[in-house]
Amino acid sequence: CLATNGIEAKEILGKESFDLIITDADMPKMGGIELIDWIRINLPNIPVILMSGREEPPNHKADIFLGKPFSLQDLKKAVEALLQLPDE
Repeated sequence: CLATNGIEAKEILGKESFDLIITDADMPKMGGIELIDWIRINLPNIPVILMSGREEPPNHKADIFLGKPFSLQDLKKAVEALLQLPDE
């Protein structure tokens, strides 16, 4: 599922269940850091990957941070680690 901003993501997360959330630090209307704060309160058991083209934000509450640009392999490793999927 795809959301174009943090507010839309909150609405979707309130209606559907997910195993993992990937968000960008910089989004319109509500950034990823604020979204993660909301997730930690309302959906604390869902793992979160935060990505950004900027430096890693201090004190973010994501499980994993990926700095852009990152490879598909980096993303795959992060997802596998959070969902505890076996390596292929």
